[in-house]
Amino acid sequence: MREYNEQDVLLTEELYQLLLPWIPGLNLPVYRAGNDDLGPFCPACESSNIQYRGVARTLTRTYRRFQCNDCGRWGRDTASIGSTEGVPL
Repeated sequence: MREYNEQDVLLTEELYQLLLPWIPGLNLPVYRAGNDDLGPFCPACESSNIQYRGVARTLTRTYRRFQCNDCGRWGRDTASIGSTEGVPL
């Protein structure tokens, strides 16, 4: 039973990685835990092949937006680049 479960976990992880770009609403961190030296990556497919394009504004902060060049999904940095105080939305 243990041998079966180990194989099942490996196959399930493989399937998860394959379907990851099509899972809506999944919010993965923009930086890999414990190793910020790798830089930002796509929250959908974890590719580091991204291009910054514009900003995303909330009521209080502004974040740099990026698009993944591999899967096309959009994301934004976790750290804001400034306050939107006094800036029209």
